[in-house]
Amino acid sequence: PADDPISPISRSGAFPHKTSPAVATQTPLIDTNTPAINHAPVELDGGAISREDLERRATDGVGSRLMGGEEEDIDAEFLGEGGNTGREAREKRAAMLASRSKDPGVIVDVPQEPTADEVDAARKADAL
Repeated sequence: PADDPISPISRSGAFPHKTSPAVATQTPLIDTNTPAINHAPVELDGGAISREDLERRATDGVGSRLMGGEEEDIDAEFLGEGGNTGREAREKRAAMLASRSKDPGVIVDVPQEPTADEVDAARKADAL
């Protein structure tokens, strides 16, 4: 019917439909024979680990989490465990900040100003 609002699908032999492959036809070459850069296993933080630690971590089980000394100190400080842990950590942090404040490349005390209200007032003053 000519009154049909939907156009009929027209098929033309001049432009035959061709599909392209959806995935690559060749798997990229990954060379597994490349020698290791390090002779000993290295943690992401740059510290070498022993063969025993590596084997122990492999057999500890899935989902286990090993904490380093610093993480244990931080947890103890914030959880209030240990008698002098919090005080010792504060003293250590104060000493570190004092040594870093002498370095001009380190921003120790981030300025708390200008506040959002002061920035807004300055923008309004600039607009006048």
